[in-house]
Amino acid sequence: MLRQVLSTQIKRIDGGLAQLARATALHAVGQRFDSVILHNEFLCSQAKQSGANVAICITKMKQILEGWAKMVAKKFNQLDQDSQDLASSRLCICDSCEMRLGSICDPTKVAPHAITGNLTRGCGCSLAAKTLVKGARCPLGKW
Repeated sequence: MLRQVLSTQIKRIDGGLAQLARATALHAVGQRFDSVILHNEFLCSQAKQSGANVAICITKMKQILEGWAKMVAKKFNQLDQDSQDLASSRLCICDSCEMRLGSICDPTKVAPHAITGNLTRGCGCSLAAKTLVKGARCPLGKW
């Protein structure tokens, strides 16, 4: 049903953002979205314009989408126990972090990285989604 609702809404919108919005629905029904969506010329051209490394941008987009897909799975009691345990332990660390602002890692705050000591900005991610992704990392190196 979610897929049908999203599909109907997306048909009304053109462009790369509509493609990106479809990714969660595709992932939820078991389709791989990395080749269908994330290698889309829109994302690559946006990354090139900003001077960012395209591979890093694609990896981050995959993690963001994976986190949101896992949040949907969690809402329907379909999330595996390992992911739930991982998120729980990471959120315990986030609870006492100076970068946390409500449910996000505040991108306007700066703090020293736990390993390098370099000043680092918050990532701006939803902590509930990011902590569910095994490959995601805390911008301060705390997990």
